[in-house]
Amino acid sequence: MLKLSQSAYVSLRQHGEETYPQECCGVLLGHFDDQGAEAGSKTVSRVERCANTRDDSPRNRYHIDPRDLIRIQREGRKRGEDIVGFYHSHPDHPAQWSSTDLAEAHWFGCSYVITSVEKGVAAATKSFELTGTNEDNKKLVDERLVQTMTTFLVAVLGLLFWVGSFVGVSAFFSSIKRSALREQPRQDGTELEFFPVVRMQVLVRMVLVLLAAFGALLLFAVRKEGQSFYALLGPATVFLLISLVRPVSVIIDAHGIRQRRWFLPDKEIKWSDVASVAYGTNTGTMYVRSKTGGPKIRFSIFLVGRARFQREIRAHAPEGDICSENDE
Repeated sequence: MLKLSQSAYVSLRQHGEETYPQECCGVLLGHFDDQGAEAGSKTVSRVERCANTRDDSPRNRYHIDPRDLIRIQREGRKRGEDIVGFYHSHPDHPAQWSSTDLAEAHWFGCSYVITSVEKGVAAATKSFELTGTNEDNKKLVDERLVQTMTTFLVAVLGLLFWVGSFVGVSAFFSSIKRSALREQPRQDGTELEFFPVVRMQVLVRMVLVLLAAFGALLLFAVRKEGQSFYALLGPATVFLLISLVRPVSVIIDAHGIRQRRWFLPDKEIKWSDVASVAYGTNTGTMYVRSKTGGPKIRFSIFLVGRARFQREIRAHAPEGDICSENDE
């Protein structure tokens, strides 16, 4: 049995159409399957087109330059590939081997693929295996030709992976949002802390740890190879962005609202300074703006107690311009 991908199958047939009315020829590279249920079969991984160097009758004969054959064999071995067969076309003739084909076939155990090209259009394609032990008893016997759908299956699996990933990630974040809506803020006297839901905290920490580990490995590799440290800009930038946009706790008390910041003073808005509460387009994030024009306080959808926060805003800042979520 000879197995080859759909792209390889199409390639060798197109070659026959392109060289019509002369015969095309080429080499099939791949590997021999020596174990398992498919022992004795061959798998094609690469199709190498060759020029037909036959001078006397290229319409019904073909010849591959030995120098090309040696080069193809050498390059294939570097990639771990063997010559598993050859192919050629029969212009306006059936896809059946001729006495000349048998006489000029010398690679025992290899496949000889023939494509019939009728009036410039590829028709039947068949494969024959050269059996025997010497030139006296060699035969070309019919061989099953199987087109594998490797490229198609990879594309389908890739699509399924991305769709599955999208659905899975969406479901995961939806569950986090639901958890945030169910959970209540922590209360310490008159102070309420609206904190990121636990699963979101774990996710952010895991991502940051993985990025830090990747950055450390990349730094080691860069120093070892003596390369530029610009390669570290990618993971460092992602690390910084995640750190900046991660959900941050919001705290309210009798005086107003505040939110912690790294390396900077906390954001603070007094109740009397609350100007408005708006919602981000398509994000659901609430932004509390101050009459004094200071930094906005961002209430992420991944913070617990969203409904309680809205009630507290309306109770303590009744004069503020507070939009409902339906006003987005």
